[in-house]
This record gives sequence, structure tokens and C-alpha cells, in this order.
Amino acid sequence: MLNESICKRIIEATADLPPIERIEYIETEKTIDVRIDSKSVRLDVYVQDGQGTAYNIELQAVDTKELPERSRYYQSVVDLDLIDKGMDYVDISDSYIIFICREDIFNRGLKRYTFKYRCLELDDLFLDDGTTKIFLNSKGITGDINEDAQDVLAHIEGVIGESEFAKTLDNEVKRVKSNENWRAEYVKQNVNDVLKFRQGREEGAYEKAVEVAKTGIQNNVPFETLTLLTGFSTDELYELSKLDE
Repeated sequence: MLNESICKRIIEATADLPPIERIEYIETEKTIDVRIDSKSVRLDVYVQDGQGTAYNIELQAVDTKELPERSRYYQSVVDLDLIDKGMDYVDISDSYIIFICREDIFNRGLKRYTFKYRCLELDDLFLDDGTTKIFLNSKGITGDINEDAQDVLAHIEGVIGESEFAKTLDNEVKRVKSNENWRAEYVKQNVNDVLKFRQGREEGAYEKAVEVAKTGIQNNVPFETLTLLTGFSTDELYELSKLDE
């Protein structure tokens, strides 16, 4: 997602948007603290386009059973990050919270679930507050999404399409995986999360540790390193590795 052309194309495909002229990376692995005693949020991808619209994209390997609530919290902290003191509410930028999931968290079979606020009494009346939440589902079997979005979901499932974009995605993934600096960065980025798991301070910490372990296994991170990070034994890591075979 640090490849700007790929990031733009994924955003356009996911949200069915016209071509985005450019994007600005607000901060890699952006961490937002609302106040000192509140739960901080580390956003995987946080960018803005030339119009100021903000996009937060998260890749979710497992269903932690709290993604709707997490999307609500992410939305709130992004809004607070976007609005400056003294700014009129009408001037706050539009924003998209996007989860790309490997599980169907709603169990309805759709490839994409898009949420906007709508009046329950009037089907054609939307709140139009500039917020959108999208959940892409790589296990989905119904619903219309464009070819680029389909390529992204297929790639997550290990299927490489024949389109130009599918091949571009595959080449970029191979390039990043072969980069030793990226492997070191992967370990560093996950240390804090796993420390929280081991100290029992984070809800869904076990699922997060499993996610970290599986991702590390897929990217050939040594079991010795993963044992230190997650607390799982070598035998437990071996059992996790067999689940993805």
C-alpha cells in the first residue's frame, strides 16, 4: 500500500470512485491518541486525496467479532484527527473506513458490504454526513464489484488473475516479501501489539496473536522469533502453520 499507484487503485476499486488524482500519506502506521487515558488506534493505511477526503484501510485476517464496533471507533478518532479547533462542522472532510477481510463477518455471502446512515422511516433519506464504512469479503460469492476489487480479493485468497492489475499486485507483493528490511519492520510493528497480548491488556488479544503468528509463518519469519513475539510454543506454531495448508 506504500506504492501510491496501487493504493489509489485499490481505494478507487473498493469504493467505486472515479480516478483519484493523487494521494498523500498522512503517516505510515498512523497512531492516533484521543486523550492520554483513552485507547489509542494504530491505522494500517491512512491517506488523503487531493480533495481532503480521508481513507483508512485495514487488512483483517481473522474475524475478531468486534469489527463493526472497531469501525465506529476508528471513524470517531479519524474525525477528531481531521477537524481543527475553530473549524465549522460543515467543513470536516469526508472519510472512508475500509476493512479488507478474509472472513465473512456478516455471513451474508456478499463480496462487499457498504454502510451509510439512512433514516429508518424514509428509505430515500440519508444522513449525508460524509462517512462511509466498507467491508470487503474475500470469501464472498455474490454482489457486483469491479475487476480491480475482484483481483484484490482473489489475490488475498492466493489466486493470481490474468489482468494487468493482478500481475502488478503479485509483482509488488513478491518484491516486498523479498525485502529483508520489510521483514525487520514487520517484526518491529507487531512487538507492541503482542506485548499487550502477553500482559492481557487488549481485548481480542489471543486472536491478534494468532493473526501475527499466521502472517509471520506465511512470510517465513523464524519460529524462534514468533515464539518470542507471541508466546506460542514451536509445537503450537507448527499446528497453526498446518491450518493454512
